[in-house]
Amino acid sequence: MSTKRIERFDQLFPLYVIQSFSFIPGFVGLFIAGIFSGSLSTISSGINSLSAVTLQDFIRPFLSYKMSDSAATLIVKVVAVFYGLLSIALVLLAQQMGNILQATTALFGLLGSPVFGLFILGMFVPTANSKGAFWGTLLGQILIAEMDPTLYTPLVRKRVERLQRLHNENYCQKEEQDYHRNGVESAPIGTIGQLPPKSHSDLVPNNLKPISNIFSSMIGIR
Repeated sequence: MSTKRIERFDQLFPLYVIQSFSFIPGFVGLFIAGIFSGSLSTISSGINSLSAVTLQDFIRPFLSYKMSDSAATLIVKVVAVFYGLLSIALVLLAQQMGNILQATTALFGLLGSPVFGLFILGMFVPTANSKGAFWGTLLGQILIAEMDPTLYTPLVRKRVERLQRLHNENYCQKEEQDYHRNGVESAPIGTIGQLPPKSHSDLVPNNLKPISNIFSSMIGIR
């Protein structure tokens, strides 16, 4: 990180492989192929599952006729292509999330843990109804999204840093204009070039609930 060869800690392991095994012909390419093959196997199974669920829960119930197997196969393929393109588009967003491991853990806690809690509710609570299950799952996702801002914190931080930089530049320009307009004698000693004092909101910690994203899954289940 200090040598500027990598920008994030996620790039540390690929850098280690390149530095340590680049003398072996084809090893780096084999390493990259292994990463892509493992990723594609997981992504393909997820896309196929999403396509099947979309067909069964969101398409067939609204059809007034019985769909043939060939038509169902075609629809599943089209939906799979749509989810594949959506996954590729999300890569641009994933680059802005900082540490990809933390983002993955937070995403699993946001989406997976309330669904797992829903299955536990159905297995062990016979008196549960559909309304309670729906609102419990929704409130669990909202709670995790509010307590674990890992997914959107880097995006907001970049925007805030840019606004703060523009504010500081505008404030310095205003100080310089006042200095040239009124002269040195009208400016109090020690105030030229200083930034405005921090407001009360700046003194409040950014994270009032310092809970690791590793435990967000358990919170979502509860």
